[in-house]
Amino acid sequence: MNNFLMSFFLGILPDVIFLSLFIIFAKSIKTKRTILFILLLIDYIATLIIYRYQTLFYILFIIIEYIILKILYKKDIELIDSFVITFPFLILFLTSCLYYFLIPNYMIACIIHKITLLLLIFLVKNKINIAYKKYKHFWNRNKKEVRKIKSITLRNISLILMYIFIFLSDLVCIYIMNVG
Repeated sequence: MNNFLMSFFLGILPDVIFLSLFIIFAKSIKTKRTILFILLLIDYIATLIIYRYQTLFYILFIIIEYIILKILYKKDIELIDSFVITFPFLILFLTSCLYYFLIPNYMIACIIHKITLLLLIFLVKNKINIAYKKYKHFWNRNKKEVRKIKSITLRNISLILMYIFIFLSDLVCIYIMNVG
């Protein structure tokens, strides 16, 4: 029971807070925030129970998260948001790997990582929405406007980054299963 409580308060809860705040700040969500947080928490726990230390965890969580957003916010959610959902997971994954491999004590690394994430999200909260709007602007096709980046290029880069994230998470999950 003690391990579950520690895992919940040092792992699951801060991760879900980070993910939900990222989506709230990116999409400028004003309503149903608490419901979103609770549903993401349930999704995270359920998916973690089913696919612990597996790439399928990330994929299933992102799919269910997209469905939750689509149900709660209907017309405000678009296909582009599936990539926006993936980005905070990429940040979470890369920073957790960094702390996991740099700090030998796992508990201290975990605590520093969670504090860093929460500080980071509040430091850049205004910039997340601006980046989302630019991303959305370049995502949509427009032949009338000359752009530095074409929408097909941005879409391909987004897909490649998503595949790289899935591949790297798979490698790290395999490493953790074999070492831990």
